[in-house]
Amino acid sequence: TTSALNSALCLRRATLFVSIVSTWLFRGHYVYPLGARIQDDMASRLPFIGLGALYFVIVVSDASLGFAAGRVLGGVVFSLG
Repeated sequence: TTSALNSALCLRRATLFVSIVSTWLFRGHYVYPLGARIQDDMASRLPFIGLGALYFVIVVSDASLGFAAGRVLGGVVFSLG
């Protein structure tokens, strides 16, 4: 009977843990801060992406470079931002 009591107690603890974790996750205590952090991070990077795109267009539009060299150099300039 002791092992049956221990297994019932272990099952009860596991059920309680699952219910607490699922309530915590689905109420947004974990998901919302993660989304807010991603959104803040993307908002801070947006001006740098715009500058990289601007420099990419300037490099690619240079007529003295060949097609492949312009694309490679444009990619390097874009990644440096």
